[in-house]
Amino acid sequence: MLGECYANDTNNSRHWQVIRRLVLCFMKIVQEHAKCIGCGSCAALCPKYWQISDDGKSILMGSKRDSKGNYELEIGQVECNQDAADACPVQCIKVIK
Repeated sequence: MLGECYANDTNNSRHWQVIRRLVLCFMKIVQEHAKCIGCGSCAALCPKYWQISDDGKSILMGSKRDSKGNYELEIGQVECNQDAADACPVQCIKVIK
């Protein structure tokens, strides 16, 4: 459940697992919203994180918009977001590890 970032670590106390998750498994999903064409592949593959918004483009749920108009979300595990990024025909979704 805590991810592969430290799955082979021998110190498995719950306290250290939580700290390692916060420090070692920090990732960010970034969507360049202006580049999105609204094909919906991300929402189809990863509905937990993606949906089609009122403007017809995909939006990353729970994300914050930055000064460039991109949506960003910090997460602990990639989950289905890598599939969404790989399927995007305009490559406007980035998984930053």
